[in-house]
Amino acid sequence: MKILLCGSTGRMGSVVRRIAEEKGHGIVPLPRTGTWDAAELDVAIDFSQSAGTIAAAKAAMAKNIPLISGTTSLDDAARTAIAEAAVQVPVVQESNFSLGVYLLMRALDAMAKDLPQEFSADVLEMHHRHKRDAPSGTAKELAKIIGQGMHNAGPVNFHSIRGGEICGIHEVRLIGEGEWISLTHSALDRSIYANGALRIAELLVRHRREMAPGRYGLEELCHIGGGGTPFF
Repeated sequence: MKILLCGSTGRMGSVVRRIAEEKGHGIVPLPRTGTWDAAELDVAIDFSQSAGTIAAAKAAMAKNIPLISGTTSLDDAARTAIAEAAVQVPVVQESNFSLGVYLLMRALDAMAKDLPQEFSADVLEMHHRHKRDAPSGTAKELAKIIGQGMHNAGPVNFHSIRGGEICGIHEVRLIGEGEWISLTHSALDRSIYANGALRIAELLVRHRREMAPGRYGLEELCHIGGGGTPFF
């Protein structure tokens, strides 16, 4: 598999590059100019910032290859670029490519539907001191699941902590009268995100001929992959 990688020198991109090469995949870095020199490409992976996401979306359309983006805190132009790419190619844009976070979201979705309205919800997230957006994209997705599932859910309270080199910790607290429930995911290494993105890339490339253009969430990829999770 030959991967056009945007953000290849960043914290996440460098991990994606290392693991991809260990797996025997070829990496073609997408320069900041948005130009590249490669005749054959299978998929584009983006872990960058908004400008990089725009360049990755344009490259995916130009090469007619699937696009996977894990960039968060996108500006309006980047969101427009993602939408335009999805008209032509399969696009997976997620805030988190960890198997554990995916399973956490599934568990939260099932749980939220049975919670009475007197429960309140808090989402705590902790990341390294360099992370710019707060709350994190994953925290926002968790809050969205709560809002869609809980009956008459009130606003979710966010708590963001930035410090050191924390890869990522997300905790959901559902607090009722006399009891509360806590769901927590802790990332111990950035490789879990890189491995998740690469497994999804392999899935998209393997099933490219049967996939129409459009936005694909992880649940949709489960059906394409034959059930279970999109990570295996």
